[in-house]
Amino acid sequence: MSLKMKQQILDELDELPEDGMHEVLALVQRLLEERKHKAETSRLPTRNVRGAIAAPTDFWREPRLEERAAEQGVRMPQSLDQLVGQGHDLWGSDEDFRTFLDEARHIGESAKERTRDA
Repeated sequence: MSLKMKQQILDELDELPEDGMHEVLALVQRLLEERKHKAETSRLPTRNVRGAIAAPTDFWREPRLEERAAEQGVRMPQSLDQLVGQGHDLWGSDEDFRTFLDEARHIGESAKERTRDA
C-alpha cells in the first residue's frame, strides 16, 4: 500500500465520530480474519464441479529437500558420510530387500495401468 493511500485512509478515519471508529475496527478485523481463512483454506483440497477433490494451486510444486525435512521434523544430513550405512537394519537379508523392491515395482506398474485406463 502506498504512503499516499495510507494517509488518505487516516484522513478519512479522523473525520469519523467515536462510535464509527468501533465499526471500522470491527470491519478491518473481520476482513483480516476472512483473508487469513481464505489463505489457509486455499492450500486445502477442494471439490470440483463433478464432486472430485481438486488439488490446491501449489499441488504440483515440488518442495525443496530442506522444506520437506522441516515438514517432517527431521534434520538434513550435512554430508554424504552421514547417509552411508543408514537403513542397513531395515531388512533382515538381501533377499528380503529384493522382495521389497519387486513389490514396490509391482505397485508402481499397477498404478501406471490404473491411470492409463482411467
